Amino acid sequence: MLLLVYLFRKSSRPHWPAWLAQALIGYALGAAVVLAFWLIFAAGGGLQLHAPRLSSLQMLHAVLLGWLVASTEETVFRGMTLELLGQRFGLLTALSGQALLYAGLHLLRPQALSLSGMIMLCGLFSVGCFLGLLRLHTGQLACSTGLHAGWISFSMIGAWSQALSWSPECILWSGNGNPAQGLSGMICFALLSAGLWHLLPAHRQLWHNEAKRQ
Repeated sequence: MLLLVYLFRKSSRPHWPAWLAQALIGYALGAAVVLAFWLIFAAGGGLQLHAPRLSSLQMLHAVLLGWLVASTEETVFRGMTLELLGQRFGLLTALSGQALLYAGLHLLRPQALSLSGMIMLCGLFSVGCFLGLLRLHTGQLACSTGLHAGWISFSMIGAWSQALSWSPECILWSGNGNPAQGLSGMICFALLSAGLWHLLPAHRQLWHNEAKRQ
């Protein structure tokens, strides 16, 4: 319902063919990120790949759940929260604020206060910044939603299929298969965020103007 309310406001109705195309491109990119992540660790000896044990129904479940979770989180954080904070406090505060709230939501997980949990929170903060910048760069939620959905779906498929065996030594780097939960993913998303930030000169100027006002 949140997604429908946000998308059908008069000021932000999307052009559906273009929106769908961006969402599908984002989904393919999200899937590619996860697959590349696995292949890199497999090549380095930190991951062993096995024949997947996954039914068609489980795969469909992972795909649908990925889209549901991504659509909800992108609407709430990269849509409503980013716009609200941006209107009141400026761009930098909006980006970091929505990313912090997004990462903070995962404090509800039991392992959040462990070392791996704290790495996960930092990783999710960098992911939140990256998705927020992607939303600003494209001007809509389609690509960020698709990318988010692709990475959730394929992370779940990897976990459910029992096709991945991670070595204990690389768990902190790999996040046990989820790019958002390990040191390598955190560094990667932070670098991608820095790259996107430098592609947005107008938004960087808003940041400088905000700093002068303060």
